[in-house]
Amino acid sequence: MVLAPKTELTRKTMESTIPYFVLGLLYTYLLYLSWTPDTIRLMFASKYWLPELCSIGKMFSSEMTLASAWIHLLAVDLFAARCIKMDWKMRLKFGIQFRCAYSFALLELLLICSQSY
Repeated sequence: MVLAPKTELTRKTMESTIPYFVLGLLYTYLLYLSWTPDTIRLMFASKYWLPELCSIGKMFSSEMTLASAWIHLLAVDLFAARCIKMDWKMRLKFGIQFRCAYSFALLELLLICSQSY
């Protein structure tokens, strides 16, 4: 979407629900693999049923949990980019390129993922 926003492949991808379905299935599968008996205990360790920082750190020490979080971020960023594109497409009937909005979404994804290393 950043490199070629006006191509046919980008248009079909943005109008289709298949990428969300595939990412949703992959996310569900990875979440299933990362789910352990201690997950509920780690997520809701405090008396207020809120996750604590040390519990979140333990959960994200697993590669499967990190992979499911990565897929979750990809799906959310793709959905946000699609909403931005569709919203601007409905508001403006001009041929404005949307590289700026896509670049911000890509930058956000890269910044979030670089913090895990």
